[in-house]
Amino acid sequence: EVRFLMAAVVVIIVAVPEGLPLSVTLALAFSMKTMARENNLVKKMHACETIGAVNVIFTDKTGTLTQNRMTVVATDVTPADRELLDTIGAVNSTAVWSGERTIGNPTESAIIKSLGSERTAQLRAEYATTNRIPFSSAYKYMVTAARNRATGAEMVAIKGAPEIIARLIGNTSFLATVASQQARGRRSIAAAVVEGSDFAEIKALLEQGEPLTGGRYVGSWFIEDPIRPDVPAAIAKCYGAGIDVAMMTGDNIKTGSE
Repeated sequence: EVRFLMAAVVVIIVAVPEGLPLSVTLALAFSMKTMARENNLVKKMHACETIGAVNVIFTDKTGTLTQNRMTVVATDVTPADRELLDTIGAVNSTAVWSGERTIGNPTESAIIKSLGSERTAQLRAEYATTNRIPFSSAYKYMVTAARNRATGAEMVAIKGAPEIIARLIGNTSFLATVASQQARGRRSIAAAVVEGSDFAEIKALLEQGEPLTGGRYVGSWFIEDPIRPDVPAAIAKCYGAGIDVAMMTGDNIKTGSE
C-alpha cells in the first residue's frame, strides 16, 4: 500500500540523508514521463512541482479553447454597399491565398475566405495599394489607401473593432446590430471609407486621436470560431480539482462572455 511505501521512503531518507536530492530528482523525472504520456512537454523538472500547486489557469481563447477555424457567418451591409464591403475586405487586408488555403491573420483570412480566391484576386487586381497603416492591437484598426487602376479614383478604407470605427467616423447607429451579434459569441469587424481627405490628413488625425471628417460606415462582418469539443469536459475537470479557469482574449467583452 501507499502508506507502507511512504514509510519506507521516510526511513531511507532518515537513514541516508544524502539520498534526499536523488529521491526528489527521481520523483520529478517520473512526473515528467507521466506528463509526456499526456502530451505535455516539460522542459524543467521543477515545473512538475509548480504545476501540482496550481489553483488558477489563465488560458487564451482563439486556437486554444476554440478551433481557430474562423468563418464569416453574417454581414451587416446594404445592397448598394455590398461591392464596396467586398472590396475593403480584399484590399484592406494582409491575408493571402496559397492554393486552397489562406495564410495570415485568422480574422482577415476568414473575410477573404468568404469572398473566395477568384473574387479576392479580381478585387485586388482592380486596385493598387498606395499607403497603409498596419493593424495593431494597440489601436485596433487598419487603414489602406488604394487607387482604382482603371478610373484612377482614390479610396481610403478602414476596418477594425466596431466601437473604434464608430468613434472615428462619429456614427454609432450600427452598434446595436453589432451588439446583438456579439451577444451570440461572434467576433465583429466593422468597415468604413473616408471620403474627401488624402492619406496624410487621415494619418495626422488618427495620430492625434481626432475623429475623421468624411468617414462613412460601409458594413460589418460577423465571424464565428467553434469551441473545441473537448473543452467543456476539460474545464469541468479543472473545477472538479479545485482549479479556477480564466479566459484571456482580445475580443470584445460581449463576444468573450458568450
